[in-house]
Amino acid sequence: MGATGEVPGLERHNPGTNWPPAQEKSTRCSKFQRSLGYAKHVSPKKTPRKRASASKKHLCKIHGRPIRPSYWRAGHRTTGCSECYRTTEMPPDRKRLCKKHNLPILRRRWWSGYRTKGCLLCFKVPPPNKRLCVKHDRPIQPSSWRNGQHSTGCSLCHNSRPGYLLAKARYRKRLRKKASIARKSGTARKKKH
Repeated sequence: MGATGEVPGLERHNPGTNWPPAQEKSTRCSKFQRSLGYAKHVSPKKTPRKRASASKKHLCKIHGRPIRPSYWRAGHRTTGCSECYRTTEMPPDRKRLCKKHNLPILRRRWWSGYRTKGCLLCFKVPPPNKRLCVKHDRPIQPSSWRNGQHSTGCSLCHNSRPGYLLAKARYRKRLRKKASIARKSGTARKKKH
C-alpha cells in the first residue's frame, strides 16, 4: 500500500463509474475458427458484404447493351450504354446508312443514339388527327414527328420560337444578297466574252 492507502494496480473508486468493471468479452476464437486457420487469440474481422448484382439486366432500348450503372443512377432508363454518347462528330450521309432501307439516318436521330436505323422510312407518321400538339391542338409537322417530337412541334410552335422571325429575316436577306451577287457576276462574265 502506498501513502494514500491505495492498492497498487487498482484505480481509486469514482462515484458515477461502474465498479468493479464489467467482464470484457473474450477475444479467443472458437475451435471451429481455429480449424479455419485463425490463431488462438485472434478473431475474424467482420467485412461488409458485397452488394448483390441486380437479377434483371437494364438494357439500352436502341443498342441492346447494358446501361452503365452511373447513367442508371442518374435516371437514364432507355439509353446510356457504352455506344450511346460516344461520338463527338457525325459521319457524312454515305457513312451513316440505315441497314434496312440503305438511306441516311436522320441527323437528330443519330445524335439521339440511333446507329443502325433511323432513316425517313423507319418512322411511320400517323395521320394529322392522331399527332396533335399538346400546346396548340394542331397537327405536329411530319419532319418534327420523325425527329422524335411527339408532343409538340406544330407550325405555330416553330414560328413562335423566340427570335425565330428575326433569324428568318436575316437568313432571307443573306439569300437575296448571294443571289444578287451571283446575278451581277453572271452578267459581268457574259459581257467579257
